Amino acid sequence: GAQHKLAGLTGASYRFEPERPLGRAVGADPVYGLVKVTVTKDRPGHVRAHAHDGLVGKMRVTAWPDGAVDVEIVDLADLGDEGADMELAGRILSHLAMYEGSSGNKIEENVTGNRDAIRAATKWMIAKGWIDVQKVGNAHQHHLTETGQREVPNA
Repeated sequence: GAQHKLAGLTGASYRFEPERPLGRAVGADPVYGLVKVTVTKDRPGHVRAHAHDGLVGKMRVTAWPDGAVDVEIVDLADLGDEGADMELAGRILSHLAMYEGSSGNKIEENVTGNRDAIRAATKWMIAKGWIDVQKVGNAHQHHLTETGQREVPNA
């Protein structure tokens, strides 16, 4: 079975989950798809060391009208706004503007949204340089950077 094959694997194994549907280009405009790439097994640990909670990056697939297809793995920090839910990011930024130094758990408790989506958006904003994380004892305190303060909605 699949688990037996995975157990015997030396190296890394990945999971691909579509986030934006892949499709064929019809007409003159290209079609862009986005696939989340996570590492599910990494026996030596070299890939997981560069991942964020298992997330290696995102695979951008572009289907061109002439039938060609381009594929590239994009680092989370390089995705720009297409890599995050900007409405959720705004709620997290507003929370941190009011409750500076909140832990990840406090952010998840007080911001409306799916826990995994909140974690992903927070990690994306850390990669973008909007949030700085400082370890104090066993806690990880989240602080807005100057860039993050400029992004706070209605600030």
